[in-house]
Amino acid sequence: MSILDEQGHLQDTIVVPGGPRFLSLPGGLTAYVATRQGSVLAIDMLARRIIAPLISGGAFGSMDYNAITGEIYVPDQRRDQVDVLTPVLGGSGVMPREPAQVIHVHGSPQAVAITNDGQLGFVALSGGQVEMLDIPGRSIARTISVGGTPRFIITGAYPPAIVPTPHLSSPSSPNTILLGLSVVLLIALLCGAFWLFWRHRKTRFFL
Repeated sequence: MSILDEQGHLQDTIVVPGGPRFLSLPGGLTAYVATRQGSVLAIDMLARRIIAPLISGGAFGSMDYNAITGEIYVPDQRRDQVDVLTPVLGGSGVMPREPAQVIHVHGSPQAVAITNDGQLGFVALSGGQVEMLDIPGRSIARTISVGGTPRFIITGAYPPAIVPTPHLSSPSSPNTILLGLSVVLLIALLCGAFWLFWRHRKTRFFL
């Protein structure tokens, strides 16, 4: 595994037994590498060394992590499940039992993506479906048919950074109400200004 700087220059290399296939790097301290020989390794990025093998005996796909909990979600293609790994840290001396949780899916998972709020996960299956996971509930919320043979999946910001604006044609939409209040206020201001102008002219006429 090669480590490059921002300009793409080689800084260091780490020998990964079994050959690296997929990589997940949650916080910069520990990298999680799925190998071609069917294992997932934890690598200390400060010491540039392998901490320990975490799970083995599978065929693992493209991984992702929960930004809230730090847990790693690993598609286990051989067992039709997603393995949830507890985050580990080099030098701590504590190795949790892995996987910490298992989520069974209806097909061979190729890739997984977790939303940035840690509430939902999306698993691409080899049969042309995507299963949406309820992350806190550790269950499948719904299945979406997309066709083809999806190999990779990615999520954007969730909830969306920009909330769609309601149509102005909707009588009960907040924008319609706000527009109506603005028109009424503008008419009231114009009437008040006209009344003050008329009163001032009237006063000057009688003087």
